[in-house]
Amino acid sequence: ISFSFETSLPGSPPLAPNCYIIEQIESFGFILRNKSPLRCTSNSMVFCSEAPYTDELYALKVSTNKARIITEFENSTKIQKSPYLVKYFDIFDANTSIFFQMELCSYGDISNKKMDEPFIWKLIHDVGSALDILHNSGFMHMDVSPSNILMADNQVFKLGDFGSLCEIGQFEVGKEGAGPYVSPEALMYPGNETER
Repeated sequence: ISFSFETSLPGSPPLAPNCYIIEQIESFGFILRNKSPLRCTSNSMVFCSEAPYTDELYALKVSTNKARIITEFENSTKIQKSPYLVKYFDIFDANTSIFFQMELCSYGDISNKKMDEPFIWKLIHDVGSALDILHNSGFMHMDVSPSNILMADNQVFKLGDFGSLCEIGQFEVGKEGAGPYVSPEALMYPGNETER
C-alpha cells in the first residue's frame, strides 16, 4: 500500500523570480545552481545555491516579507538542535527582499509524494520527534503540513518553517497555519471566530 500527500490548494499566485532578485542573491556571493526556484509560494521562493567560498549546497529562501523571515530566524535560535528539524544558518537583508540560508533537503517536501507503509511509520516517528523538541523548547508549530515536512539525503524527515511557531500559551490570530491542516483547537480559540 502506498499513500500520497497532495496539496493542490487554491491560493495566491507565487512570486516570480526576476533578474533583480537573482542579482541581489549573487551580490551576497551565492551561486545559484539553477535560475528556477525549487519551490514558490505566495510570499517566498526557495533556490538551490552554493554558499560564498564553499562548495556546499544550501536552500536559500527569498521573501519580501522581512518581518516573517526575521521572526523565523529568531525562532530557530531558540530551539534545541535536532536531526528532525531543518537547520537554519543566516539571513541576508537586501533592499526589497530578505534571504534566508538553510539546510538543503534534496528530496524536497512530501507534497505529492507516494510512500509505502514503512516510510509512513518513519514519517510519524521523525515528525513526532521534531514536535517533541519544539514543545520542550516552549513552542507549538502551527503549520505541520506536507509542504513543511522535508526529506534529507539520509532519508530523515525534517520539519521546517519556524515562522509559524507560537510560544506555548501565546496563540496569535493569523498564525493558524495552512487552511486544510488547521487544528480544531486553533479555529475555536477565543476571538478567532470571525477569522474563519
